[in-house]
Amino acid sequence: RRNTLQKQIIIHTLKEMPWHPTASQIYEKLHSHYPSISKATVFRVLNQACQAGVAMQVMVGERETRYE
Repeated sequence: RRNTLQKQIIIHTLKEMPWHPTASQIYEKLHSHYPSISKATVFRVLNQACQAGVAMQVMVGERETRYE
């Protein structure tokens, strides 16, 4: 899989956030600086990162999936 600039930005943002953010929180943080990144792209990149072992899903209760 390609390592696109969008992927790099999303993974970097995930690593820089001091808590286990949701995909929506990552999107909100990115959107003002990178309006071309869609919420769907954030979800897709996070899912791919989890499959590749670069990120992990963390379940907090039963409400939201968070990432680390």
